[in-house]
This record gives sequence, C-alpha cells and structure tokens, in this order.
Amino acid sequence: EIYCNVGDVITVDDLGYTIKKPSNNTTIDYNAGGEEVTQYINFDADKNYYVALQGGEVTLLITTTNERSPEFKINVHIGDGSEEKPYYIDNQADLEKIGVTYELDASYMLMNDITLTNSFAPIGYNATSELWVGFGGSFDGQGYTIYGLNLQGTDYANAGLFYSLNNGAKVSNINISGAVISGGYDYAGVLAGAANGEISRVRVTNANITNTRNNSVTGGLVGALTGPNSRVTISYVDNSTITIGATSDD
Repeated sequence: EIYCNVGDVITVDDLGYTIKKPSNNTTIDYNAGGEEVTQYINFDADKNYYVALQGGEVTLLITTTNERSPEFKINVHIGDGSEEKPYYIDNQADLEKIGVTYELDASYMLMNDITLTNSFAPIGYNATSELWVGFGGSFDGQGYTIYGLNLQGTDYANAGLFYSLNNGAKVSNINISGAVISGGYDYAGVLAGAANGEISRVRVTNANITNTRNNSVTGGLVGALTGPNSRVTISYVDNSTITIGATSDD
C-alpha cells in the first residue's frame, strides 16, 4: 500500500513496480483501472509519473503484454485534509507544508517517526507572509515520535512544534523527544507556545527549554492554556529541563 496526498507526484519506482525480463515489444498500460481510478490518480505519460488528483482510496492497476508480469495492483490512499481522508505526514517536508500548501484547519495523520534535520519554524507560521495564525485542525500522531525539534535564537513570539493551538484544534497520540528551545519568547512549550485546544496522549521527553525573557510563560508541554476550550488529558513531560532567566527547574 502507498499513502500520498492530493497534488503529490508518484513515480513508478515509488510503487515498487518492475517488469520481469521486458522486451522491446512489451506495452504497458499504467492507467488500466480506467476512469474509476484515473479520477483519483492519473499517469502522465509525457512526464512519466502519476499525480494524485483527489482524496480517496483506490486500487491502482498496471497491465502489460509481458506474460511474466501480466499485471500489478497496489492500494493507494490519497489524503485531502478531511476527517475521513487526512493529509498523511511522512517526513519533515510534509510537516513544513502545513499552513503553506496544506490548510491550518485540516486533519493530519503522522505515518512514522520523523527526525527534524534542518531549520524548522513552528507550525502556524507562514515564512512568506510572516503571519502567525496558529493551528486549528486535528493532528493524530498514531504513537509515533518527532525527534530533533530545535528552535534557537529565533524571533518568534511563541515557540514550540506548533506556534499555538487555536480553538477547535486537537493534537493526540504523539511523542516529542530531544527538543531544544532557546531564546526570548512570550510563550514557549515543546508542543505549543500557547493552546486553546484539546491535547491528549502527548509525551515530551529529554527536552531542554531556555527562555531568556523573564516575564514569559514557559512550560514543558505548552507555555500556557489560553482559553476556556483548552484541555489536556493523559499527557506527560519526562526527564526535561526548563530554564527561565536565571531560574532552573528539573
């Protein structure tokens, strides 16, 4: 099975498809499933790849005239950000699309552990417009872990994986390990700087948070719960250090 999102490009190699002993006379039909399939995912012969067109689940069919490889089938799940078909987050590049390519009020599902290796801005920040609008959708981590969150010396007003969780936001079933946050912020927390949403089954471990702003609001999970709709259940912070100005709490 393969998981992708609307607008994604999928190569034949991504599908894991190969033809056994092809000949010059072998013909291949990459859209053998017909319109029932191509309305969701269509092969562009000129560019030699598939494009995911709309959310849904289909069985992609490839047929050939080669008797050794007559057909190939694979289930394709295409996310569109709805509750039924959330955007599938597979890597850092996918995370960075939230609020840029993907809507901030959409639904998301983490598909595996991710190690952040490059500079990363809190989700809810649009680097192009420099606007902070926060996250208002749902994010299901499925028990996976995000490693390597590193926010240092930034000018963000809020610091965390999410800039803020707005009214209606839901974040659940995610682990964040080894986060480093260092700078002067109004609100700082590993999951979010501020939250007016629902947080469930989130675990923060081995974090190091230093907020040099003395009048700041800083926490291990979130900096502050900011509204009547904020709620935290079955969530933990373990083996982490918080430093505010010259004060340190282990």
